[in-house]
Parts: sequence; C-alpha cells; structure tokens
Amino acid sequence: MLEQGKNIQESTNHYKQMRVPFIICTDLEALNIQAELVRADNREKSYIRQIVNQVPCSYCWVAVHSNGETETPVAYRW
Repeated sequence: MLEQGKNIQESTNHYKQMRVPFIICTDLEALNIQAELVRADNREKSYIRQIVNQVPCSYCWVAVHSNGETETPVAYRW
C-alpha cells in the first residue's frame, strides 16, 4: 500500500539522459470553403451539419537541432 509522502519517484542521474538530436516544427494551412447545405430528415433527433470544407493549401516544416541551429525551412503550396 502506498503511503502519503512516499509515493514520489525522483531521478538523480540527469547526466545519463539523452537529448534528442533535433525536433521538427510544422504548420499546415487550410481554406474554409462553404459546404452545400444538407437538411436533416428528422429535426427531432440530434444531427451534425457540415458548414465548411477545410481544404489544405500549404504546409511548412523546419528541423531545429539540439544546439539551436536550424535547417532551411521547407514550404509547399498547392
């Protein structure tokens, strides 16, 4: 059985931790395009009505190294 105050686990060997070599930051953009109006057959029941379609239009990503240096960002638009 756990006792109050004795259920805490701590690490003292922080020097053994491995840093990640890099992280990747990303961003995705989308256009909101009006959806066609869909009427429900029975308004007494709960239903979901789609208002807009989200169409992806661009993205970008960049790698950031653990020493703070960054790679050239990669961007794509269609």
